[in-house]
Amino acid sequence: QELETDIQRQQIKKRALKEDLHRPFNIHRWRMLEHLDPQKFEKIKEIQRLQKQVISSTERVSDKGTLIRDHERECMELKQFVDNFPLLEEIQEQLKFHKASLLEKQRQMKDLELDVEIYRRRMDDLKRDIKGLKKEKRYLEEYWMQEVDKHALSSNLKQANEECAPP
Repeated sequence: QELETDIQRQQIKKRALKEDLHRPFNIHRWRMLEHLDPQKFEKIKEIQRLQKQVISSTERVSDKGTLIRDHERECMELKQFVDNFPLLEEIQEQLKFHKASLLEKQRQMKDLELDVEIYRRRMDDLKRDIKGLKKEKRYLEEYWMQEVDKHALSSNLKQANEECAPP
């Protein structure tokens, strides 16, 4: 019985070694498959090509998904900005209000400019009047000084005459 099991082991070993001899070393199993079963080999090649396509498609889908998320985030930000932005009607109302206010301020400005011009002319008239009064004052001062001098001279002459006159 031992002998039989030993013989069976040896036969199995022999068969394995024979198969190894028929199978060349350092050749990939798919290369062997290419020669033994070309249809299977082509299917494996097709599966590899399809796997590469799936991987590249998955990467593109992932990139596009990221791009879509970015665009959605931008859309949300813009929507929030637009929601916070005043409505066109409000802007038009504010514009009308500011236009009316501007027109009122311009009218007030014109009125003030007219008032300034009136006061400027009045000031010029008053300056001329002051000049005339100063001239008149100088003339009156000179006249008064002349009269005082005449009066003093005449009183000095009278006094001198009285002193010079015999008693």
